[in-house]
This record gives sequence, structure tokens and C-alpha cells, in this order.
Amino acid sequence: MHMAPSKVTVRMAYPDEAEELQRRYRESVLVAYQHIFSPDRYPFPDQSVRETWCALVADNERRHQLFVADVDGAVVGAIVAKPGSIAHLFVVPMRWGTGVADTLLATAVAVSRGAGVNQCQLEVLEDNWRARRFYERHGWVRDHRRRAAAYPPYPVVIGYTFATSSVDLRGEPQPPKPSPSTSRVMPCPLASDAAGVLHRQYCCASGSCSPPADNHHGP
Repeated sequence: MHMAPSKVTVRMAYPDEAEELQRRYRESVLVAYQHIFSPDRYPFPDQSVRETWCALVADNERRHQLFVADVDGAVVGAIVAKPGSIAHLFVVPMRWGTGVADTLLATAVAVSRGAGVNQCQLEVLEDNWRARRFYERHGWVRDHRRRAAAYPPYPVVIGYTFATSSVDLRGEPQPPKPSPSTSRVMPCPLASDAAGVLHRQYCCASGSCSPPADNHHGP
């Protein structure tokens, strides 16, 4: 059962938010990916994914912009954007179909538009039909990229491209301006040399990935 639409606030991730993002991401992908990765055969890689979110938060506003969707003070989704690509889009299942994913996607695409980049790309598992329908509704077009993922059971990963000159009828929120509190880099106690590498079983956890990663939802 999905919750009724509520006001969504999109903001930069906070420096101490990696653990909460990992928890909410896990909540999303265990539902979105259950038809691709059997939980019995492919257990969720908690530590590896936790390290990834630590790295994403640590690199926020340096290598990319990490936007968080907040509803009534609770994290309900996130997306990573940089000029030319988006990745790691997820929305918690109870907020699917309420407009949270639409807002996150438009915010991320605005990063590419603002940088003057003509195209934005992502990757998605071929069998992630919910995510594919979501992107196609927003004008994303499947491109020539197609490959096998590098992890069992080797699902197919395909690419989508969006012309940033296109107009999304749902509107285009502007990326939130960073505040002093979000520009600080805090060391993550969970980080390791493997940080930044998403466990390959769950890279495409919701529908979007930035090349060349084997990445990502259930909007």
C-alpha cells in the first residue's frame, strides 16, 4: 500500500547521513529486485553497500551531487547526479507512485542542463521493468549500450539516454544550493579501501546507473 502524496523537500545529503541512506536504500532494493535476485541465493551485501553510501556522502559536492528526498523529516529517496549522468536513484516502496521519484529525477537532470551538457545517461537492469517504464515516461530513450553484468546470475544491463533540451512536462526543480553544514566532509567510520564500490549484486537497485558502473528503484 502506497502512502498519499506529501510535500517533498529535495536537499543535499547531510555529512552524517550515510547510515540512514544505506538503510532506506536496502528497504527499497529488497522489494525492487526480488524478482531478479532471490534473497535466499543472493543475500543483501550490507557492509559493502554501507561502504558505498559512506563514499557517496563523503564525495558529495566534490565528485558529484547527492540529493535526498525528505518527507516530514524522513528520508524517502535519493539520487546521485553529475553533468552527463545520474546514478543510485531509489525511493522507499511506501512512496512509490507519489511523485518523489519524479522530483528527484528532475532535480538530477537539472544538474546536466545547468552545466550545458546535451545528454544525460544512466544504466538499468533490463528486467527492472518498473524503473524502465518510469524513465520512458519522462522521455528517456533506450540507447545502444547493452552488456552482461559482472555478477551472478549475470543479468543484462542496458543504457538509456535523455536529451537535456527536452522539456519534462512535470517540471524541473532546481538543484538545492549547498549550505555550510552540507559542505563539510566527515570521515565515515565504516569506510575502507573498498568504499565507493557498490556490491555488484545490488548495483542497479532501483533503475538508474551511471556508466561505466554496473549500477541501480521502484519509483
